[in-house]
Amino acid sequence: MPFCLLLSVACAPKAPAAASPELAAPSVELDARTALEATARGDSPAAARPDVRLALGEAWAREAERRELDALGRHIAAYDACFDTPDCVPAFLEPDLGDAGIAWRRAGARFRQALELDPDGERAADAAYGLAWSWRALGEDRLADAVLCWLLMRHPESAYRRDALLLRGEFDWSAYDHAPEAYDYAAAWSHGIEMYGAVAADPEEPLRAFARYREGWFWYSTGEYGRSIDTFKEAVDESSPRPGAAPVVPMQGEALQALVKDYADAGAIDEGPCFGAPAARPVIEQMLARLADTYVEQGKWDQAIETWRRLASGDGADRLTYEAHILELYVALGRTDEVVAETARLRAWAEGVPLTPAQDEALEHGLRESAFTLHRAARAHRPDLYPAALALYAEHQARWPGVRNTPAIAWGRAVALEESGDRAAARGAYAALLTSAPNGMYARDCAAALARLGAPSAPSAP
Repeated sequence: MPFCLLLSVACAPKAPAAASPELAAPSVELDARTALEATARGDSPAAARPDVRLALGEAWAREAERRELDALGRHIAAYDACFDTPDCVPAFLEPDLGDAGIAWRRAGARFRQALELDPDGERAADAAYGLAWSWRALGEDRLADAVLCWLLMRHPESAYRRDALLLRGEFDWSAYDHAPEAYDYAAAWSHGIEMYGAVAADPEEPLRAFARYREGWFWYSTGEYGRSIDTFKEAVDESSPRPGAAPVVPMQGEALQALVKDYADAGAIDEGPCFGAPAARPVIEQMLARLADTYVEQGKWDQAIETWRRLASGDGADRLTYEAHILELYVALGRTDEVVAETARLRAWAEGVPLTPAQDEALEHGLRESAFTLHRAARAHRPDLYPAALALYAEHQARWPGVRNTPAIAWGRAVALEESGDRAAARGAYAALLTSAPNGMYARDCAAALARLGAPSAPSAP
């Protein structure tokens, strides 16, 4: 069966496409400058040898790549010069790949001839993949896909199997870029799932996580959010190095970001598959943490707080950190009543529990910011909050007497005492801070405050 007919029977296009050249050799004048081209165009027996045609295809492919690089180099130079040229718009500049296209057509013609001469030979797969790559370089994805389909059917064990599957999947992935209006996207997505899934199924394939990631997006496009989420989680799992497992190109970051969008669009965070499973929880926690950050970036404060609270409701080591995030957001938003309630919740969770250094740091940060926030609110319009602010200042001083922020806490407590009317306690607080840090940043202010309050024996400031 002729090669072109075989393509038309076994590998019909998945959807209508724009008009494309036939698979027959393009009518371009072949370069006769090389001895190899001269041999191929002559009447000698060598002209009918598939290895000669294949060698010519490879030579023209290398020439096409060289011409592409030259064209891109000229394009970069023109792009840079455009900024200094009146009425020149850099975005309108396109590289001139005309010469490269001629070379790719010549390469494709020779690859096709080699394949027609010996479709089952030792190097038939080389010729088929070269032909597909030539069509791809010319923007003829439909024809390239047909050749790759033939390659997978006729030579399923070839060294090009993985690359052919991935390339066919990429054609489905990029269908939006060039498909006509009548394109059957559902068929393309299903086909892409099949191609990427076949690659990802190989436990020794280095690109298996990448293939799962692409497959997950196809499931997302079809509206199968559950399958999409599961597939992205598989990409995350495959990206984690495991003893004895084959090396893999990691896609953990990309897959987690995709999970964020998947969960947000599906609207099913609570009903997420395997959310409570111990093995899956670390992945889901990372995903939810990114989702909360995304909500903050979008200004969706309530959604971010809801997500952090869901994370804080677990028994993970980071629960106090998530609670501190909630408190910090309430502080930033100036929602004083929520700050009071959240502070109480944060203190209750930390009470009587051995804390890790990271948890202790989160608690210190949360109580410090809460104290400052309540103090500002009390000074501005809520004098009833002075007791709560003073209690937090005192607790912070008792818990963390030697941290970097202790002077600021001590100064804030002294000011709050003075503002609330407890002048005697304020004098003691100012004097204690000045005595502990006579050369500190608050020394002069403490001395001035003691003089203002009429302290009988104010320490002398430097």
